[in-house]
Amino acid sequence: MASEFSKLIPGNQKLTWWQEFRHQQLPTALPTLFSLLSNSFPWLITLRFVGCLDDDSRLASAALANSLSNVTGMSIAVGLSSALVTLSAQAVGDAKRRHTLERNDLDWSQRSRDEMFLPLVILYRGTYLLLLILNPIFLWWIFGVEHFLRLIAQEEVVCVQTARYMKVLTPGMLAMCINWNVTAWLQVM
Repeated sequence: MASEFSKLIPGNQKLTWWQEFRHQQLPTALPTLFSLLSNSFPWLITLRFVGCLDDDSRLASAALANSLSNVTGMSIAVGLSSALVTLSAQAVGDAKRRHTLERNDLDWSQRSRDEMFLPLVILYRGTYLLLLILNPIFLWWIFGVEHFLRLIAQEEVVCVQTARYMKVLTPGMLAMCINWNVTAWLQVM
């Protein structure tokens, strides 16, 4: 069976299974890889700069704050965003199904106003719920991290510096959570 990619090769050479796999997967894999790396770079760059200060307690504080923010904030935001993807995909799919059953044509551009705005309403509801659920976590980041770290017997210097770093991370994590939510929603559209 000839592949559509073999038509693109000069001289109409036959592709091996690996070359065909690579041609099919790279358009998806490269943007995904770029997205994951661009989300990780701010954390890595920050740790690199803190590591250049030659102060082990500051590096330990920054690493601990990054770990706490990933576990308590980002993992919850990613989980809630994945629920948003599921709900939006179902809303779009259901609207398309109802549209084709009612009109017996495939002109999706002639959809009703309710069908057009349902995925957008799901985005707004998802973002609202995400912020509602993450607000107590962000308040804990601002006011409760230092006390929590003292309870688990961390050094005093590490407790204070981690709490300061978490306070600085809070606005950025808030924006990143909203960005993650909108990105997940746009993948469905």
